[in-house]
Amino acid sequence: MTKKMYCVAIALVACVAVATAASAKGLKSSKAPNPRKSETLAGKDRVMLEVAGPTDSAAAEAFQKALAANGLQAKLQENKKGGKPLKVVAAVDSNTDLSPWGKAISSALPTKKGQSPPALELVMYAPLTKENASQVTTELEKIKGVDAKHSTVDTKKGALRVRISGTDKVTAADVTKALQSAGITAQAGRDAKSAKGAKTKKT
Repeated sequence: MTKKMYCVAIALVACVAVATAASAKGLKSSKAPNPRKSETLAGKDRVMLEVAGPTDSAAAEAFQKALAANGLQAKLQENKKGGKPLKVVAAVDSNTDLSPWGKAISSALPTKKGQSPPALELVMYAPLTKENASQVTTELEKIKGVDAKHSTVDTKKGALRVRISGTDKVTAADVTKALQSAGITAQAGRDAKSAKGAKTKKT
């Protein structure tokens, strides 16, 4: 009986050894994931950007070239209806400095005297109300790199458009933290429906 058990034990060890070798061989043959690619994609698609200014095809092309020259490959399409800002289709990490792109957009087109230069805006969604709108503006004024005066709060759609001045380093994460200090949970790169579930903390 003992001899039979010993034989079975040897057989099991042999099977495990073969399986381990096969597994190791399979791992060696498979391509290891690119860590840079994984890290790059991990925080993407969390930020929505728009360009306030001219919306014709020439302007869209100029903005796109300005962003590309500063390392952001983005797509901008002409807004034939006008009146609405151009949406920037690009994957941007929430910890990426937006100031170089804000500066690039503001100088992408010549502006006439009395006209405001085009501007890059970070779009965020939050449970905004008439009561907390002024508090939001107050928090934005504390952030370097943000033009709080020209940022807009749409309480009906729950949309916050934060204008990037291009003068100081600023990220979407910086804006999120500032709003959190005001008890407001904001979401970047999502629509108003996603923000409906967010709650405003009482302060």
